[in-house]
Amino acid sequence: MRVIPIIQLGVGGVGAALVRQILANREFHGETYGLQLQYVALCDSNGAVIESHGMADDFLETLLAWKAEGKRLADHEQGGKQNNLAAIVDIAGRDGAVVVDCTASDNTVPALTTALDRGYSIALANKKPLTVNQEVYTRLTSAGATRNRDGTVQPAVRHLGRSRWETTVGAGLPVIATLNRLV
Repeated sequence: MRVIPIIQLGVGGVGAALVRQILANREFHGETYGLQLQYVALCDSNGAVIESHGMADDFLETLLAWKAEGKRLADHEQGGKQNNLAAIVDIAGRDGAVVVDCTASDNTVPALTTALDRGYSIALANKKPLTVNQEVYTRLTSAGATRNRDGTVQPAVRHLGRSRWETTVGAGLPVIATLNRLV
């Protein structure tokens, strides 16, 4: 079984739904893909809970309940106050990690670029990091990109690079893959 460490930024509506979806599909991921998606960090805007050996499913459920009560991860007994998301990526990251951005903020850009610098992958449910400026957009979207014979860059999105995004436009509709197929 291949273990994929997950560092998730954001535990609001989208982030909590993702955690619940991963928990509900553990058996499917294992049997179908031979994967275990293992949370090593869960972050909100005030802090994080980090467990380098992976969080148990029941513990993730308690964190979701904690957040549903409007509480901050920084105030959880196993949480810590930390506003530097890039530092969290450094602390929690390990080989094969995926940093998932479920926030509605561009404050995650340093964490995302740190993840790419460390060789981790990123997955965005948030369009804001892609709209900061052209330099950041190029940095985030060129990870894992390939070069064509003429030297131009073929975006990573067509080559399963280390940067992935899909529902960042169109009110969560998966339009990017559809548009790429049409073009």
